[in-house]
Amino acid sequence: MNIQISRVAIWAAEIEDRPGGLAGTMEPLAEAGTDFEFVMARRAPDLQGGGEAMIAPVRGARQECAARSAGFRKSERLVALRVEASNRPGIGVAVTHALSEARISLRAFSGTSIGRRAVFYLIFDKQREAGRATRVLHEL
Repeated sequence: MNIQISRVAIWAAEIEDRPGGLAGTMEPLAEAGTDFEFVMARRAPDLQGGGEAMIAPVRGARQECAARSAGFRKSERLVALRVEASNRPGIGVAVTHALSEARISLRAFSGTSIGRRAVFYLIFDKQREAGRATRVLHEL
């Protein structure tokens, strides 16, 4: 399978759980020219009236400054891989099955396909797991 795998830095922020909470948090980054390839946001039960957002990529000093001013911080605890491959039925299952067979645990998984391409963001708790996942997925 033709597959490209790259490590990406995940930036995370707490957001208000209200209409416009996410948009307001992301607006400074858009103004700084950030081209969001990955956005995941959700309510967080442990944050009363709040949620969390994760984004990638943030490139260059201008975007990093905008991210920090909006409350985002580069995550030191989340390790992420961006996996891009030719789309085909069942590709997401093939990716998760290969990781399962290798006994690699995911913290989070996001995937989409558009036309002939499929892109997945795999988030791990440890660098070691991301390294093992890279080797396993290159064997697909």
